[in-house]
Amino acid sequence: MRAASCVLVALVVLEAGIAVPLGAQTQPSTLTITGGAASTFPSPSGSDFGAPWFYNPTPLTFTASIHRNGGTGTTRVITVELCATNATLGNGKPLIDLEFSPVSTTSYRAITNNCAGGISAQRVIVSQSVATDASGNASVSDGALFRMHLNVGDAGPTYGTAIQLIYTVAKP
Repeated sequence: MRAASCVLVALVVLEAGIAVPLGAQTQPSTLTITGGAASTFPSPSGSDFGAPWFYNPTPLTFTASIHRNGGTGTTRVITVELCATNATLGNGKPLIDLEFSPVSTTSYRAITNNCAGGISAQRVIVSQSVATDASGNASVSDGALFRMHLNVGDAGPTYGTAIQLIYTVAKP
């Protein structure tokens, strides 16, 4: 049987629209992968090729955190997007056969391979406004589920693409 895989290999962290005064302390933003970093689909059985979608049981999960000097009440919008770094899944399989959904919904959409440009609704896993607590910290935890369309004529023994997460922190 053929296998499908999806592996996280890249991470981009962007600080958008935040001006830091000269001499200010570092105000870190981090994106921590908490599960599914090597999110591999199980090998499909023959009957899986008759179903419209083959689901990966392991979500890619993460926590996006910010720290702002100044303590309570600093508001920022945290956005995490997902895209593929390749235009295909290899072995003649189109990228459009791989879809993702935020874990908080079942709103699947095709993964795009255009990681450039500003924030794109097609790529967004989560976009949430957060306010820092007394220690200057705030975080958002979320993730992505994956599914793949299997075709009887799929020729390759394996399919996959590198996934890139784009993490943006911006003033509202």
